Amino acid sequence: MKLLYSFLKDMKLSLRGYYFYIEIIFAAIFVAVLVFVVPENFEPKVTVFAYFDVGDPITSLIGDGFGNAQVDLTIMDSRDEVVAALEKNRGSVGLSVTREDGKFIYDYIIQGYEHEKFRNINSFNIFMFKQIDGN
Repeated sequence: MKLLYSFLKDMKLSLRGYYFYIEIIFAAIFVAVLVFVVPENFEPKVTVFAYFDVGDPITSLIGDGFGNAQVDLTIMDSRDEVVAALEKNRGSVGLSVTREDGKFIYDYIIQGYEHEKFRNINSFNIFMFKQIDGN
């Protein structure tokens, strides 16, 4: 009973100050942002603009390999088109794969403002792709 009395006394005192009302307002803003602004099902989708100069059969295999739900792959006709598309869409990445002397050469085109962790993750992914490729 004494605990309830102390709680009620503290509530009466807190209603006199502005701090309690500010807390209520910020809690309401926080809940409103969570309900109305943040999407319920967030699906990260990466847009990749790619140029493959490795031959038509291999290009179709690579396109099928990238065709999952998290990668939106757009195949371009030249590396310059990839760079132009990257300038228009700042949240995307570019990939240029060419073949010289029987080996694949991977050129990962980024915007330039990416964090070092992001660059390392993507270079690791390309390294793993090279290991699968065998070159």
